[in-house]
Amino acid sequence: MNDNSTDPPNEAEPGSLRQKAFWGAAIMVATRFSVRFLGLISAAFLARLLTPEDFGLFGTAALALSFFLLIKEVGMSEAVIKQQDLTKQDLDTLWTIRFLLSFLSAGALLIAAPFIAIFLKDPRVLAVLQIMALVPVIDSFASPASALMLRDFKFGSDFLLKSSDKLVRVIAVIGVALILRSYWALVFGALLASVFGVIISHIARPYRPKFTLINHRDHINFALWTYVRNVANYVARSSDEFIVRGMASTSFFGFYHMSRDLGRTLIGELITPVGEAMLPALSKMQQDPARLAAAISNVFGAALIVGTAVSFGVAVTAHELVLVILGDQWMAAAPFLTMLAVGCACNSIGEINRSSFIAAGLAKTSTNFWLLRALIYSIGCLIAGLYAGPTEIALTFSALSVCMLFIEARHLFRVLGLPARILSLAVRPLLSGLTMVAAVYFLPLPDTFPLVVILLSKAGTGALAFGAAAVLLWKIGGYQDGPELTVYASLPEKLRAILPIQPLKKQ
Repeated sequence: MNDNSTDPPNEAEPGSLRQKAFWGAAIMVATRFSVRFLGLISAAFLARLLTPEDFGLFGTAALALSFFLLIKEVGMSEAVIKQQDLTKQDLDTLWTIRFLLSFLSAGALLIAAPFIAIFLKDPRVLAVLQIMALVPVIDSFASPASALMLRDFKFGSDFLLKSSDKLVRVIAVIGVALILRSYWALVFGALLASVFGVIISHIARPYRPKFTLINHRDHINFALWTYVRNVANYVARSSDEFIVRGMASTSFFGFYHMSRDLGRTLIGELITPVGEAMLPALSKMQQDPARLAAAISNVFGAALIVGTAVSFGVAVTAHELVLVILGDQWMAAAPFLTMLAVGCACNSIGEINRSSFIAAGLAKTSTNFWLLRALIYSIGCLIAGLYAGPTEIALTFSALSVCMLFIEARHLFRVLGLPARILSLAVRPLLSGLTMVAAVYFLPLPDTFPLVVILLSKAGTGALAFGAAAVLLWKIGGYQDGPELTVYASLPEKLRAILPIQPLKKQ
């Protein structure tokens, strides 16, 4: 990068862009999978070292911290990826805005911490929040390495950056937990992780910022709408946790929070990366509306396939997953993981729709839909909490997530001039998912088998059943060019070679 420009690579041909997008999606999924696999290792260790009470307390602090961290989230990464003629001054301006807002978020959290502790009637929360206020201050010094790598389609480099960053973070948190063996391990581990994250970002992509707001007028509108959208996104994704926390003990909230965290890890982190990988490619199709619309349709359909497979799979193996990953003391989290799985998947697909809206120049529309989500989720979960309990809150969250996803997708398709075939896109994944559930449910496995063997058997059977049903239904449909082809094209070449797919034909 020179002082005057951060131009992206030359425009690729349509076929090349599609290949890059699919390859990028695969790399991003692999990135998130490796990062979250390390996170699962960390959770497995910490769940055995600490108690649900510890996780409930830290989860409460994390909810509050995440809200105040939104102050600094002005869409820097999206702006870097999306803007065609990005200059060094633009990058410095975005970095400066984020830097200043990071200190503002830390100050706001310090001011609010006493009131949060009083509201929750837990004085421990005050000290935790005061220490955690250092996180945005530390993070503000990071290099925009990941965004620049994604802009240049350097998915492999981004994979190495995020994987190495997570590995160091896991080692830091586990190391502190072995020493302290209390919720403070999670707090100080988070601080150490932020420090290492900043160092690694500058090693991966050295960046010498210049404090300037010279181009702030070019970015302020996008930043404002991004902030509003992020607040709406946060409320939508956390409304059920807030309501459960307000009505339950710290220990019980630890179970619920852990089930939500597992849902985000096992489901969301396998779906959301598709949107991150597709945004650079979709942004380059802005001058070709028909091609952009077709790509968005295929991406949405592919996300439905992956989301259904993963969420249904997690739902039917939740009991074994919780016991294997977290241990016996966390058994109470399993029912919530089953109920929340579909909701987590739908919100993650909604994140992919957000990238599609942005690529189509409809960032404000995306924000409006997340505001609507936040309002509907909050009202629905609050009513469920007042008249029932945590189980009904979880079910309400998932049901509303499904409804909002299809309402949003229907509007997106209509604006882009696509056929209204949202339900038809969902039929084959849904039938494949139900086939998987039936196969796992009727699988004859004695209770005397080791738990790991039962989990692997169910996972393998479910994957084979879903894959076989999906291919069969695709074959019945004539192997048409669509979402299935998008998923199929992203599979490893050796795996494609053994699948019984006939020559493809266009619709």
